[in-house]
Amino acid sequence: MTIIAVANQKGGVGKTTTVVNLGAALQEMGKRVLLVDFDPQASLTIHLGIKEPESLQANAGHVLRAAASGNRWPAMRDVLMQTPAGLDLVPSGRLLGVAESVLHTVLGRELMLRESLAPLVDEYDYIIIDCLPTSSILVINALVAADALLVPVQTDYLATHGLAQILQTAATVRDRLNPRLEVLGILLTMVDLRTTHARQVIAAVQKNFRGKVRVFETLIRLQVGIKESSKEGTTMLRFDPQSPTAVAYRDLAREVIAAVEQLGKGVQAQDQVAEGPVSLAEVAQVAAEQAEELARDARNPAAESGDGVAVLADSLTPGSHPTDAEQVPLLCPLLGLESDRNVRRGYTTEAHRCYAEALPQPLDAATQREYCLDQRHQTCPRFIRHGVMASASQTRQGIFGKVLAIFRGGR
Repeated sequence: MTIIAVANQKGGVGKTTTVVNLGAALQEMGKRVLLVDFDPQASLTIHLGIKEPESLQANAGHVLRAAASGNRWPAMRDVLMQTPAGLDLVPSGRLLGVAESVLHTVLGRELMLRESLAPLVDEYDYIIIDCLPTSSILVINALVAADALLVPVQTDYLATHGLAQILQTAATVRDRLNPRLEVLGILLTMVDLRTTHARQVIAAVQKNFRGKVRVFETLIRLQVGIKESSKEGTTMLRFDPQSPTAVAYRDLAREVIAAVEQLGKGVQAQDQVAEGPVSLAEVAQVAAEQAEELARDARNPAAESGDGVAVLADSLTPGSHPTDAEQVPLLCPLLGLESDRNVRRGYTTEAHRCYAEALPQPLDAATQREYCLDQRHQTCPRFIRHGVMASASQTRQGIFGKVLAIFRGGR
């Protein structure tokens, strides 16, 4: 059983959306999942179809206040419910904010949530806690109860400040209260690859945290359907099962399962190493420096230049940087720069733009062939098959590909 706290000290980065849809994807894969709404605003409760959370007889606030007073009712099991969205939930409400003020007078206040969840841990494979965007005692309780921290980060430099803050809080909690706490990974959310700034944030996060903290490969892109599913009180996996967002959260669920397994192996290995686990304080410092760098770039008009695109290309290529010869597009006639807006502005860049992924990609012949044969890219207007451009009859071109081909000049 694994308890995951989903937190970022900046609001509006997709924490609740991630909890809802990650939980739904894990349940779809046969896992037993419990979601815990630990935010007095009750966004998770409302998202899952409980439109009037204050009408519930009891919620997480009642449980926490009872635990602080030494009472046995209500317990977590008493408030647990199955939502219209089909997920088990510990709901929230305004009383959770009142319980927070009560906790400040209680000895061992940081342990209340962990002790309240203890009777349920054997009944679920995953317990996922939706945290409020502060560094309050409620967030500390969630981190003390958790085995792992998942941090959603919007592709905006302001969200990277929240990343630095939550990592610093997690470092303090691990040092003083919960030595088993690990960072499960950073999840990039609300991704809009049409903007240079979003691509720069992706590049910076992937580059700066490589080898330190996992950055999930799955990107959660902007989609109107996410708000619609919330309005309907359901998950994206039910609202639009084949949507890019639903597919992305299924991919994320697979990554989370693998990460949890690796985390368990890593903890066992660390027990045999004298120096102990990696310093989260150091990682938090990296995040703080990254946030400052992105803030400077955002204030600098040069951030819109081709240099930002070149940085992204570097970050997406593992190992050493490619040579000039490797930068030349060898196979795909659409990997060019003539239509790139930076070129039209007079900027130069070493990266070549892939029309299927809408990202700059420095690729040699071998990696490009493998890249273009990926099933995800077979809707490209010039899908590459065995190293040659596919004919019109072979190309599986979707609506997006057709529009893109027209926009690019019909090449």
